[in-house]
Amino acid sequence: SVGSKELDSLRKENRDIGYKGFVDNVKDAFPVETEDSVINGVSVQWVRRRRGGASQVDEQQENDAGDACDTVVFFLYGGASVVGGPDDDLSMTARLAHLLAPAPVCVPRYRLAPEHPFPAARKHSESAK
Repeated sequence: SVGSKELDSLRKENRDIGYKGFVDNVKDAFPVETEDSVINGVSVQWVRRRRGGASQVDEQQENDAGDACDTVVFFLYGGASVVGGPDDDLSMTARLAHLLAPAPVCVPRYRLAPEHPFPAARKHSESAK
């Protein structure tokens, strides 16, 4: 069994290894912006297509529609509810934000096991809806 020390180490390695330049590279490939906020006590990352990060046709549609959008994409990152965070799946959420604009993507930072056993991650995520 994996103890909390080993799990903390795994989480730190997961963050450190993949993040050097990863987030900036994704944001360059898919012109998006991220913003952190809190919804009902749950920290979330919002991913939106950056203004001017679209084709001329897409920009015209954005201008016609304004910034109003009734749709939000609710995305739960991978990691088996044990490791990870929104930046781990930024390549996926950036694509979604880019393709589904003007709908933003909301990624909750749900509680992780084993510190918060099942169904804590699900319940915590649902609180952000």
